[in-house]
Amino acid sequence: MKICTNFIIIDDDSVNNYICEKTIKKVVSNALIFTFTEAIDAIRFLKSGDPGFNSNLNTVIFLDINMPIMSGWDFLNAFHELNIEIKNNVKIYMLSSSINDEDISIAKSNKYVIDYLMKPLQISKLKELFT
Repeated sequence: MKICTNFIIIDDDSVNNYICEKTIKKVVSNALIFTFTEAIDAIRFLKSGDPGFNSNLNTVIFLDINMPIMSGWDFLNAFHELNIEIKNNVKIYMLSSSINDEDISIAKSNKYVIDYLMKPLQISKLKELFT
């Protein structure tokens, strides 16, 4: 996927969300970026049909694993239950500081996860993916 304007960042660390947002804007200047510190709020957002979010555009989700209330794994389970029209336009990248081989393996084996990226989000990786 080379053209993308919707980005959703899901991480309980607001500093990481800020860094991701600034990094994305350096690579995709017209990006629409939505950040969530709780994964359940992101699921509600995807279901809501929020007028600021165009679900017909390609959307990238950067998803952390370890979060309170709803983990990244729980998010993926909830995402599975969403409407197919939503899922068709979404690509999920796990963005984590975990170097646990099991986390990486589970993420890469999930049909919704495109890749496993290490924090912090790197400009070079974004350029490789989206330009």
